[in-house]
Amino acid sequence: MELTNFLKKLKRYKGILIFVPILTGIIAFFISRNLPDKYVSHARLASAMADKSQQLVSGNAQEDSKINLEFDNLLQTLTLNKIMDRVSYKLILHDLDSTKPFRKPSAELAALSPQAKEEARKTLTAYYNDRKSLNLADPKEKALSKLLKGAKYDYASLKKTITASRMEGSQYINLEYESENPQLSAFVLNTLSEEFITYYTTVIDANKNQSLRYLDSVLQQRQASLAKETEALKQYKIANGILNIDDQAKTIYGELADLETRRGTAEKDMVAYNMALKNIDSRFSPENRKYFESASAGHNSEIVAIKDQIKSANDAYVASGFNEKYKGQLDTLQSRLTTQIHAQSDNYATNPTAAKENLVTQKLNLEVSRDLAQHSVKTLDRELGKLKGNLHRLVPNLATIQSYQAKIEVASKEYSDILQKYNQASLEANNNAPVRIAEKAIAGDPVPSKKIILVALSSIASFLLCVFAIFVMFYFDNTIETSEQLQDLVDIQVLGSLNSLNGNSMSLHELWERAPDKNSQVFKNSLRSIRYEIENKLQAENSVIAITSLDEGEGKTFFTESLAYAFSRVNKKVLIIDGNFMHPDISNTIKGPNYIESFLLNNSETKMVDNNLITVIGNKGGDGSLLELNSSENIKEFFRALKTIYDVIIIESSALDSMNKANAKEWITFADKVVVVFEAGKKLNEHAAKHIHYLKQLGNKLAGMIFNKIASAPSAPNFNLLLDKPKNEEAAVS
Repeated sequence: MELTNFLKKLKRYKGILIFVPILTGIIAFFISRNLPDKYVSHARLASAMADKSQQLVSGNAQEDSKINLEFDNLLQTLTLNKIMDRVSYKLILHDLDSTKPFRKPSAELAALSPQAKEEARKTLTAYYNDRKSLNLADPKEKALSKLLKGAKYDYASLKKTITASRMEGSQYINLEYESENPQLSAFVLNTLSEEFITYYTTVIDANKNQSLRYLDSVLQQRQASLAKETEALKQYKIANGILNIDDQAKTIYGELADLETRRGTAEKDMVAYNMALKNIDSRFSPENRKYFESASAGHNSEIVAIKDQIKSANDAYVASGFNEKYKGQLDTLQSRLTTQIHAQSDNYATNPTAAKENLVTQKLNLEVSRDLAQHSVKTLDRELGKLKGNLHRLVPNLATIQSYQAKIEVASKEYSDILQKYNQASLEANNNAPVRIAEKAIAGDPVPSKKIILVALSSIASFLLCVFAIFVMFYFDNTIETSEQLQDLVDIQVLGSLNSLNGNSMSLHELWERAPDKNSQVFKNSLRSIRYEIENKLQAENSVIAITSLDEGEGKTFFTESLAYAFSRVNKKVLIIDGNFMHPDISNTIKGPNYIESFLLNNSETKMVDNNLITVIGNKGGDGSLLELNSSENIKEFFRALKTIYDVIIIESSALDSMNKANAKEWITFADKVVVVFEAGKKLNEHAAKHIHYLKQLGNKLAGMIFNKIASAPSAPNFNLLLDKPKNEEAAVS
């Protein structure tokens, strides 16, 4: 609904929507036709950051995010004041020195004397060589800044027309500049490219050299730290007699394992020898033992001596770590011991017990082996104790050495990392410039004219601006333009809508008989619809209808006359009562009317004495009131009498917002139905809201509202009931 209303409002202002864009386009055309042609030059820079073929170290390709960040930094660096100032200096120096300047001398430049131009040239040249920017606090330098602005060579003017962008996913940066001079466009881009590369290379080289110096100092520190930790470990090993603690510990563990194995073997042999000796002893009687012991006494001393030698040799053998040299001595002593044992056995040849000589030999051998095993166990225990002591002494040394080794490992890793960074920085420092000119700018052809586009855009912009202005008016305008909008706001049924009529003078009879135009036909059909709706609201055959409005001038007089004529077209006898005492418009159009005052003040009886379908009762005007003419009961009796004569009685009362508000409400009191006329395009103010509240309190007596004058017209038609009134129309009272 709101959209429909807005479209209607646009239609109402269609003249403005057509005229303003056309006028704007014409003005834009005359303004833009004198604009100079534009020339666009292009240049291209190449960066090594995204070129993998120029990366010296394999596997060092940068991530895309980092590359994008670097390109963003490049684009920002391109428009730094330091670089743009140098471009500005070269441009103004070119115009000062050349006989063919890029641009027509500005007012500031033309006003300079030759001496002032020479001084400006020297100052700008010095600033260019020293890479200095102008200080606006200095009056002389501020004058030079105005000179640049006048020629449009200043930072703001250049930055506004220079475009720099990266080709997506590539190593190239595109530069674009537009001006009215093709040579100027190419000169700006080439100068900007050269100045940017010079500045960027200088900054990069300075940063690289600073990084190299820093990395070199850090590298020396890390190298000194590594050498210090290595020397500390070396001195500790010398002080504690340690060549390789891991190998020493490994050797001790090996010796311990070997000794444990030999000790286990010796213990096992000792147990076996004791059991064998016990078995041999059980096979000899006590007399045999005495004989053996007395006979072998001389040889046992020699055997004991050899045993002692064997023990000493065995101790030396174990202590030497089982050196083969001592093994040969043990074998020799073992042979001597065996020979001595056999010599002792030969003494029993003539003995009656000689049959047991083999047992004696075995016993002697077993005793020697047992004693040797026992001694070996003791010797091995001593050696095991010594090795364990050595191992325990190595534990503190091992912890200290591991601490030294951990420090050396950390220092070595730090040194390796710094060395790698130093080597990488050295390679990058010796690499070519990170940015180079891939394509220089050249003077190009003029770009297609945008004048037509400017004209079209100006027209479109003005059209949209007008639409926006109308929308603002529509949004903040609370006037009521449609019957639906009225019904939604007041919550009262709208019985119908009536359009305004064009014409100077036309009778209702002519309207109904021939309807000269479409607008008249629409009005007539709408009136028929309203007549039908009101008839459906009437609860009796003969009814009184009060016509009122919220404010004066809303067309209730014309509506009253039109509604009366519409009822007469269906053969109903209609009485019109002009109840508007303050504005008796109907009474003023009737010649010699019957006055309501005559009926009510004189208590006269009303009789129908004519055959006309429409009768009019007027009033004499003035500050009158219905109840001041007669009592309420007599007025009711008056209307009951009128109902016996007329089918429909239509009363035009004053407006509810008139000075005499009681006048309208008094007439409404005696009416069966109330119809309210509302003019299209009016607003509902606070007073109207109070009247709407009053009307709603009428309940079923309120028939509804009429939405009147929905289309404006240059002049309203002059309808007069008397234009088609028969000659015999007279109403008399007795």
